[in-house]
Amino acid sequence: MLPAIWFVYMLLGLYLLMPLLSPWAEKVGKRELQAYLGLWLFTTLIPLIRQWAGGAAPVIYGPSGIPNAAKYPLWGEASWNAYGVFYYLSGFVGYLLLGLYFRRFVGRLSWGRTLGVALPAFLVGFAICCGGFLSCVWADAHGSFPIEGPVGLAALWEGPWLNDTLGVALMAIAWILLFRKIEAGGRFFDKVVLPVSQASYGMYLCHLLLLSYVSAWLRTSLGLGTDGALGIWTTPVQIFATAVVSFLGVALFSILVQRIPRVGKWIIG
Repeated sequence: MLPAIWFVYMLLGLYLLMPLLSPWAEKVGKRELQAYLGLWLFTTLIPLIRQWAGGAAPVIYGPSGIPNAAKYPLWGEASWNAYGVFYYLSGFVGYLLLGLYFRRFVGRLSWGRTLGVALPAFLVGFAICCGGFLSCVWADAHGSFPIEGPVGLAALWEGPWLNDTLGVALMAIAWILLFRKIEAGGRFFDKVVLPVSQASYGMYLCHLLLLSYVSAWLRTSLGLGTDGALGIWTTPVQIFATAVVSFLGVALFSILVQRIPRVGKWIIG
């Protein structure tokens, strides 16, 4: 269960780091912050550089049995460590700085300018994530589906859509721009955005508990792959429906639990 809640440890690490960043964040200028964000965005390319431009990496099977591609001798990294020159600049801390940049230096944008930036950013980010994933699967399939091999092989396919990669960062920028258009105090904000936001940590904690059951139910109901009830659309519909049903379910559950007197906020956060 602990590996499934990896994000708890990631969030704890960010909370521990925030007091150190806060004094700097209060004084940092726009150009300086842009330089840091530019370096961070470059680090989001590193997984793609390794996967697409680095050639075939040897595969090392760790104690868990999950295959890990050996690191290229890139910026000081080696197969036995990942502490390269960009190690402490990459990762989730970049999203903190991204939020800081939008809050301090990006003013109110019209819907036209918002969509003019958000839509291309989302589409490019989605293309990087989806295209990169499918290219990895196709390369290992050798024209034969379904693919046989250790289940850990799927971990290697996740490279293009890991949370600290360029595609995800671009989609995050798009969503930030769109969410900034929601007016605080409006009916939609008060009835939907605010309750979900307040329960978001609890949703994060329990989403896997519901997601696995929803996914299994949809696979049983619709079948698998092109042999499923919807033909070629079976898998895309299952993915989308799993996301929507799981999100709505955990949102409703977390909001209701949070409203339990005295203990609700301690449980959900």
